[in-house]
Order: sequence, then C-alpha cells, then structure tokens
Amino acid sequence: ETTGLGNRIARGLISYVSGSYMWVVATIVLINGILIFLMPSTLSRVVLLIPIVMSISDQMGYLRGSKPANGLVMATVLTAYLCSTSVLPANVPNNVLMGTSETFLNTPIRYFEYFLLHFPILGFLKAIIIWGAVVYLFKPEKFKVNTPIGDTRSIKKLKTKLLKDERRILILLMCALLLWATDAVHGITPAWVSLAIGIACLFPKFGVVSPSEFKEKVAIGPLLYVAGIIGIGAVVADSGLGNYLSKVMIEASNLSPDSPLSGFIVLSGISMLLSFFSTMPGVPAIMIPLAPELQAASGLPLKTVIMTQVIGFSTVWLPYQVPPIIVGMQLAGVPMAVGIKVTSLIAILSIILLTPLIMVAVLRLSSLWDHVMAVNLIKLCVGISSIEELASLQQNRRRGRVAEDAEALNIHVTRNTPKRAEEIIGKGSLYWVIKRRVVARQPIVDIRPMNIEGRKHCAIILNPEIIRTHSKPCRPFQGWRYLELADTPADLSITKVASDDMPYHLQDELRSLGLL
Repeated sequence: ETTGLGNRIARGLISYVSGSYMWVVATIVLINGILIFLMPSTLSRVVLLIPIVMSISDQMGYLRGSKPANGLVMATVLTAYLCSTSVLPANVPNNVLMGTSETFLNTPIRYFEYFLLHFPILGFLKAIIIWGAVVYLFKPEKFKVNTPIGDTRSIKKLKTKLLKDERRILILLMCALLLWATDAVHGITPAWVSLAIGIACLFPKFGVVSPSEFKEKVAIGPLLYVAGIIGIGAVVADSGLGNYLSKVMIEASNLSPDSPLSGFIVLSGISMLLSFFSTMPGVPAIMIPLAPELQAASGLPLKTVIMTQVIGFSTVWLPYQVPPIIVGMQLAGVPMAVGIKVTSLIAILSIILLTPLIMVAVLRLSSLWDHVMAVNLIKLCVGISSIEELASLQQNRRRGRVAEDAEALNIHVTRNTPKRAEEIIGKGSLYWVIKRRVVARQPIVDIRPMNIEGRKHCAIILNPEIIRTHSKPCRPFQGWRYLELADTPADLSITKVASDDMPYHLQDELRSLGLL
C-alpha cells in the first residue's frame, strides 16, 4: 500500500474489464486470486479493491446499491477471504492455525504442503463457485454491458516505469514467495519468513517503509487481536476447559477409530458449528489444543485432525463470521440480507461439491506427505515374546491409569528426548523389535517431557493400534534409534497376517516362497 505497487497491479488489471457481467465478475475474482499471493492480508485487499470496484461499477452504469453493483462487491470480499484460506499466510485464521499447531502440538504447517493440499479445491474450485453464485444471483437484466470509460481507460493507457520502492517491495515479495514455496526443503516456517521480510521492509536504506509511516499505517490492533486469539487456545489448554470440551464432543459425536471417514465429517462439522459462536480465527484457536484427544478418539492422523479445521473456517454461512467481509460490505453499503443470501448459497454448494473432494485430498495426500516426510523410531521390546503380549501389557497399563483417574494413554517412557520430535509427532511410528526382528509399529501421537525423581525423562505417547509389519532382522541395541524411511519395513495387509504361533524365521521362509 505504501509503495503503490498493490494499487498499480489492481488498477492495471481492472482496466481490462469489458464485455458481459460474467467476464467482469471473473476478472474481479482473478485479481483477488493474484493479490492473495502479493498482499497476505484479507482486510488490506478488501480496502484496496472496494473503491476501485465501486468506481468500475459506476462507470458501467450500475447504481450504488443495485443488484449488479452489490454482486461486484460481494465477489470482491468473498474471493478475498474464501480463496485465501487455501494459501497459508494469506489471512488471520490460517496464521492462527499455523501458530497454534506449532505452539501447542509442536507440529509446524508447511507452506507447500498446505498449498498443494488446499489450493486446487479451496482456492481454484471455490473461486469458480463464487463466480457462478454471484453471476446467478446478481446478473443485470441487460446482460451485456459497455466497456467502462473514464478513469480506467486512462489507466490502461498510462504505462509508467516501476518506482524504486515498487521495485524493492516486488523483489522482497518474490523472495518471500520463493521461501514459502520451498519451505519443505529449507524447513523455515512461513511465519519466520514473513517476519524476516517485514523487518527487511523497515531497514533504513534498503527498506520501503519509514518509521513514521510504520507508526501511522501499521495498526498494532490486529497484532494484538491475533495474539489474543492464540491466547484463547492457551486458556483452553491450561485451564482444564479443553479436556472438558473434548470429552463432551467425543461422547456426543460418538467418534470411533474404526470409522475415520465419519470422524473426519464429525470434526469438520464441529468446526463449522463452532464458527457460529466465534469469529473464524477463534475456530483453530479453540480446536487445535484439543487435537491429541480428538486424534485418539477418531483414529485419524494428527495432521488430518488439524486440517479438518480448514473446512470449518473456509465455510462462511453468515457475513458476521468474517470481519473483512463485513468491512467491505459496509464500505460499499451492501445490505446484510444480500450478503447472507450469497454466503449461504456458496456454503451449501461448497459442502455438496467441495467437501467430498477435500475429504479425499486430506485423507490421501496428507497421509502420503506425512509418510514421505516422517521420521520413525525403533526400540527393543524387552521381555516381550509376541505382539499379543505387547498389546495385553499396554491394555493393562491403560486400565491402571484409568483407575488412578489419569488419561488412558499408551505411554512409553525413555530417558533421551528425540531432537527431531516435530518430524515424528503425528507422522512417524515407533517400530518394535521382538525376538531380534522388527514385527510391528505404533503411530506416535505426541512426545512430552517428564520428570521422574528429579530427573528429566521423555514420554512417547503411542496410538493404541498395533500395526503388524513385514518381519525384518535387527541386531540388539540400547535405548531407541531413529529409523529412516528407507529402512522401515512395509505394513502387512490383513489378509497376509500370519499367526504369531509360527516362528518369525519360518514366516520369512514362507513369505519368500510366496506362500504368505
């Protein structure tokens, strides 16, 4: 905004608006889509584009408050928010999701992973739905309109070189996009990239924002708002309210590890329902601290539980749920009833058309990505002779914890804490070595510090499900070790699970002959 680059891009694109109402709406949606990557702030995009869109509407002969004019405004504000939910640092709920996941779950959300998972559906396809809904509800009686005249034509002819500050901010934005897109390689989360680029903008000589402009135009209120929203998560997690809410939701929703599909639907529905009682940024702030309990109840991977929140805050039923939408409607004088009509239609179409697609994408691609990026642990199962014996021991320990009014968790205590915990939690597994062979694994839900008799220990929280693997020889060792993807044995399908009564070496022989 300060350099004028955003205004130049928006006006340069909007000057090409001509033809039918469908084309006008499509151009506005396209401009919003481009600005999502250049201006990671929904409110800034709305405030920048609304005056321009209103000017174009006037030049096309649409009176303020008329149906076609309201349609152009709603296309602007809805695309600015809804499509930005698919690009990680592009709005407040995304940033809250990213911050709470890393703070409370030690599970960073990567830009490229998030983009690949959500943008094709919640970005591209959602934009098409917005376009279709706006054209259907707001198209004028005279469907063909004239090319806008006046300012936009002069803008189209005006071709000036980029100013020095515009070139600088463009370079910084390109660097940010490059770092965001390659975070799976360098491991720097989008939040740190954004902070570094923001600081670079304030450098005395290289920067583009002076101290006086920073004080005048950069509002501290939204920063405090985000911090307060994240603080809600801390209150939920530490006050005991989180445990209470999780128990109520788990009991009411009848979640079961045996039905991950229904668990996904239920968790997505809970997120949508919660958005009616809080603004969209409050959804991940409240739900993310509950993710470990919801994971254990639903049987879904931790990252999948996190991603169900995206469906919640990307489905807007009423305008009041998203402050930037309300701001844009107020700036253009769009009645609330008009906003409710289009947001409700888009929400219904999204649930019917997009939710099944995003469900498949999250369940398949998220688990595939976690499998590729996961780091596993391997440990000797001392004193255990079979998988059944291991399962029975863990079950007895869970019952003992319940008798002591503690959580019924599978906890394996070890002295050394894995330094690569963020690559393990919700992605990796603990592989068990029984009788000098790797024969099973258990997904790792969490890794927590413990203090036993004044000494630091580590609690590895395991999923109750024990998954059998192909038998693989393993020499004895002490403690735990990292087990890279290339060294992990494949899981056994249910039809190929052999009886534990059969010796492992005999199982290997039969398997090599194709008999198991």
